[in-house]
Amino acid sequence: MDEPFIMLSTGLVELMSRDSLRFVLGHEVGHVPVRPRGVPHDHAAADQPADVLVLDAGERARHPRDHRALREWYRKAELSCDRAGLLCGQDPTRGVAGADPSSRRDRPGADRHPSFLQQAAEYESVEDIRDSFLKLRSVETQTHPFAVVRAAQLQKWAATEEYRAILAGDYIRRDGESPTSD
Repeated sequence: MDEPFIMLSTGLVELMSRDSLRFVLGHEVGHVPVRPRGVPHDHAAADQPADVLVLDAGERARHPRDHRALREWYRKAELSCDRAGLLCGQDPTRGVAGADPSSRRDRPGADRHPSFLQQAAEYESVEDIRDSFLKLRSVETQTHPFAVVRAAQLQKWAATEEYRAILAGDYIRRDGESPTSD
């Protein structure tokens, strides 16, 4: 916890554009736990709070609902880390690695796939209870949200005043911390 690190595959580094790598690195930094000032190492949060809650496999089998809840926690954590990636890259169209072919070095002029973003909007807009149930069932065993959900959530957050305020330097700081200069 004192010296966290991020590991990227060579393939990812070679395949992605500089802007897309900026998003990926920001996303991964979002996974690094932040220890409040003055809190000693032995009292700091664990790498992933959900990991602390997961006991042995037998315990998980006895409490399947808890296991589903932890997967939901992981999916929400991924969405939060996507926001960290967006703050670093500041381009929501590059937000989901692999969803945007223009993020690849070998295709710098590729379209931004508006059809993918349209699919994301359609996925989010369905209000039928049966579809909602099917969506829930399809992700309950997953630790990561669908790419279309991640894209839709990033687009939605990028359009908020909260996002613009953070980019302008207006966000909650630790006690006594002053804004940094550019």
